[in-house]
This record gives sequence, structure tokens and C-alpha cells, in this order.
Amino acid sequence: MVQSIVDSGLVPEGALSLICGGAGDLLEHLDSQDVVTFTGSATTGQQLRVHPNLVAKSIPFTMEADSLNCCVLGDDVTPEQPEFALFIREVVREMTAKAGQKCTAIRRIIVPQAQVSAVSEALIARLEKVLVGDPAQEGAKMGALVNSDQRRDVQENVNKLIAAGCEIRLGGRADLSAAGAFFPPTLLFCPQPDETPAVHAIEAFGPVATLMPYQNREHALTLARAGEGSLVGTLGHRQRRAGTIVYSRRRPLPRAYSDPQRRVVRRVYRPRLSAAAAGSRRPGTRRRRRRARRPAVGEALHAAHGGSGQPDHAGRHLQTVGSRRAGGRRPRSPRSANISKRSSPATAC
Repeated sequence: MVQSIVDSGLVPEGALSLICGGAGDLLEHLDSQDVVTFTGSATTGQQLRVHPNLVAKSIPFTMEADSLNCCVLGDDVTPEQPEFALFIREVVREMTAKAGQKCTAIRRIIVPQAQVSAVSEALIARLEKVLVGDPAQEGAKMGALVNSDQRRDVQENVNKLIAAGCEIRLGGRADLSAAGAFFPPTLLFCPQPDETPAVHAIEAFGPVATLMPYQNREHALTLARAGEGSLVGTLGHRQRRAGTIVYSRRRPLPRAYSDPQRRVVRRVYRPRLSAAAAGSRRPGTRRRRRRARRPAVGEALHAAHGGSGQPDHAGRHLQTVGSRRAGGRRPRSPRSANISKRSSPATAC
């Protein structure tokens, strides 16, 4: 693909190069106009960051390293419910897709203490059906790791997790002398996740995930936050309110809101917005125009979430909808809307 791009002449000569294999002394030839981006393990990234040439010439360096992504099963889900089956299916898919060699793969499975046995049995039943082999082979569901060195690295990290106190529920051992860099789907169990920091720090970059219990929702959040720097967090629950996104108290609210947050915003503002825009012509009187005060969205949002300080006015998507006047004129001020007898009820957009 890269060769086709170069041959097309769409990019200047020398703008795109591909090196397959070791980089040698490539970092020694970089200058202050260069930038280094790295994707890999945190250990390797830390070594590259302090490379003498990068430090001496202040070469920008960014990296995307280990990510102990988690998947949390809500305490309102039981094995008889469809959400439970969906949770199991998603975990298995994330563990085995690309043989677990992706930054968003699930590494930590956080479930209620009462559901540990049910989740473990369901995961094992599905993982045992995953046929590992050549993708060209009929029925093969998962292929090999990138090479034998990667298989050895995954095995070493699995051994570290076992030494730290994790138990093998499925897989966990690969024949390092066998042809092909295949590694079996591996499910570990950590009975004491609070006392096992390794499970929140060591990433086996393969089809490996660790099951761990939580006692209550606050405990589940504590375990989820323990994997600092995680790219993805998944929550399987039955009630929408149980899936409310929880923010760190040390971090301000973002300007971009996900769908669950917008629902919260609408619940907070819609009554106030409707009250401000409620105006109609009384029988026998002239048409009356009222200016609908724009709600202090940022202030209300911070109050709803217990925030303080200057509000973040991120609610500019909220507006009142009124009919246009006969002459086609619009309200002069974007912060107001003309309400007449033909006006539709106030809505939050």
C-alpha cells in the first residue's frame, strides 16, 4: 500500500517512508524539526523518551502506551436477563478480535461479587468454542500474534500476573516451541483486586483478560480508575440511571457532552425553558411578544453536578422555537425569541 502511494506521486519524494524491522540508529539522525510518535509498551516508550538526541534537540515525543481497559457489569444485571448475554458476548469479542492485539481490547472484567461464578462459567463456555489457527482454515475464529517474540512477551506477562496472585480459569499456557505465534484465549481471576496492583498495571497484549469482583458501585468505580490512562471503559447495565457517567472531582466538566449527559441537561433545563417561553395571546387582546430569557446553562449544569467557580457555558444548543412574524423578520437578539399565538411550545434542541 505504501509503495502504491509513493508510486502515485501524490506525496513529495521522501515525505513517506516505511521501515519493516529494526529502526537501527534512526533516532540519531533526527533534528529539531522532526516529531516522534510511538505506540507500544510503556517501558519501551520511557526508554525512547529519554534518548540523548531527542533530549538534546528538544524533539517533541508523544506516545500511546499500555491501556488496561475495563468492562463493568452492573449490579442490576442477572444471568437470566438479555443484558447479561450481551455483556458476555462483547467481552469475548473484545478479547479475541485481532487476537487481543489492539489498544481498546478489554483487559479487566469487573463484576459484582455475587455474579463471579456465573460470569466465569459463561465466558469459559464461549471462549472454549473459539478455534485458534490459520485464518484461511475453515472455522478458525482467532489467528496468531504478530510474531514469536510477541508470544513470548505475552506469556511472560501472564506469568507475572499469576505470580502476583491471579488464578488461571482458562488457557494461560502456550507452547513457545510450536510453529506459529498462536496463544490460547486466556481468562484469569483476581480474588483480591485491591491488594493486587499488578492487575491494574501489567498488560498482556494478547487474548488475555482478568476477572475481578467488586462489592458495591463505589468499589467498582475505584477499580475502574485504578487502570490509569485507560482508553476505553464499558458499562453493561439494565437501568439507564445506573449508567450515569461519573467524573473525577479533580477534573472539570468537558465542553462536548455524550448522549447520556445531554439527557441530564434537558431534564435540568426544560422546565425552566418552558416557563420562560410560555406566552400566548389572550382572547380579545393584541398580539403580545415576550422575550424568553436564555437559561444560564453552564451555571445550572455546575449546580446540578455540585460544581463551583465560573460556569462553562456549553449549552448554546438549547433554544426556544417561535414562529416568524408575517414580514419574515427574525428576533433581533439571538438570546431571545418571539412568542405569539402561533408559537410552538418551547423545546430543547
